[in-house]
Amino acid sequence: MPPTDLASFPPDLIQAVICGAEVDAILVHGYLNALGVTPDETAKTPLPMRWALDLGAALRINRWERNGLWGSDLGLPTGREALRTVIDSLTDPNHRWGELGLRVMIVEIKRFSWASPASRDIDVRVVGIDEEVSLDAIADMLWSFHLRSN
Repeated sequence: MPPTDLASFPPDLIQAVICGAEVDAILVHGYLNALGVTPDETAKTPLPMRWALDLGAALRINRWERNGLWGSDLGLPTGREALRTVIDSLTDPNHRWGELGLRVMIVEIKRFSWASPASRDIDVRVVGIDEEVSLDAIADMLWSFHLRSN
């Protein structure tokens, strides 16, 4: 896959992906630390990076469930199913790590709010919005702000 020019993406989207990755890293560290798994630079077999991405994705799904944002319409496994699959995959040399992480990132991009993820401590899921209706609502809101400022 050729490199992509990040300038072609909206800044809010880039920031949302970065923020999501940072939160996932914190969740993975906390989860592994709670299990007693700590960094070991002398380890002969470090944990695979793409496996850690999937673990972060499974933990993110768990967070969505706790916040009432997960739904079968997202096309993702439950948090428990995802976590079990990720843990079990460590013993499967043919498992394609990173796929769950990619699927979760795509769902977050398509179905959750991107706006100011660093300034909010919650995920906001956008469901069932008709683009025409939402554009009209945004236009009305902007017009009302314009009227108030004059």
